[in-house]
Amino acid sequence: MPRSLSELIDQADFYAKQFEDYPTGSEDAIDSATFNALWAAGQQKSALENSIAELVVKARSENMSWKLIGQILGTSGEAARQRYGAIVKKKPKKSA
Repeated sequence: MPRSLSELIDQADFYAKQFEDYPTGSEDAIDSATFNALWAAGQQKSALENSIAELVVKARSENMSWKLIGQILGTSGEAARQRYGAIVKKKPKKSA
């Protein structure tokens, strides 16, 4: 593990040279349509996960049980609590 700035720079130079000298071939080629479709799907998944998390926070603020939330999401209440519980705790709950 590098310890000094000089060692870090030497290691960075080593990896930069490895990258620059890497022989590319047909096995490195990727289908750009597949790449773009996969990237778009990843973006949609991220947006959907954010929406679900926001709705779970809202549901908990309205006193919906973890059991019911889990059932709606196709999992157990405990699994839902483990996945979203920390997010729920971060958000301020509505006061009456």
